Amino acid sequence: MSFISPIIPISKKHAFLPPTPKSPPSWISPSISSSHFIEANLRKSQPRPITHTQTRTQPPRSTIQTSISPPQIHQMRSVRLTSLEHRMSAPSTVCDFQKERITFLSWLEAQARLMRHQPKSDTLAEVKASLRDQSIEYLDRLKQASIVMACEAKDHICVTAKPPRFYEVDVPMMCSVLQLRLPQLASRLGVNAKCDMCVHFVLMNIVAEPGF
Repeated sequence: MSFISPIIPISKKHAFLPPTPKSPPSWISPSISSSHFIEANLRKSQPRPITHTQTRTQPPRSTIQTSISPPQIHQMRSVRLTSLEHRMSAPSTVCDFQKERITFLSWLEAQARLMRHQPKSDTLAEVKASLRDQSIEYLDRLKQASIVMACEAKDHICVTAKPPRFYEVDVPMMCSVLQLRLPQLASRLGVNAKCDMCVHFVLMNIVAEPGF
């Protein structure tokens, strides 16, 4: 590689290899660390010991998936197809729970953004009524969907990935707590701007980390 000058040293920031390598880093391909780059440096500079030349016999590793062996390619494709088939074969109870979860969180986020961007008395009254009344209905549906999914899809990966009795006990308990908490937050709307801002942040925290 004639573009490397023997007079100007290569800094560690831009060099492929450290000055005295002991073993190649995991993100450097062995084919690069023991190829013509080292031979060119040896011809243009003083000889120095290279202790990782045995890695030339290893299969090349690179962040670009262009030199993967056929068994690895087959294994990667089988994983993608398996995950795709698993998503397509998800029980309806799992889909129902995910739908109810997204519906509730989207509704709660919409209420928080509405009171944030339109801090008027009539808007706050509308949000207060929604948090007091509609939250009970949304959380009841979510609670029921969680219990049904825990019973009818107990072997599904969405259920087994959580601790035991998570969707059967923990999620309904969190929904019951939210059914008490959201009306309390609604009662604090309209007191002053500081209380409204605090309620907004609490709602956005629930949306970001609902716990289920």
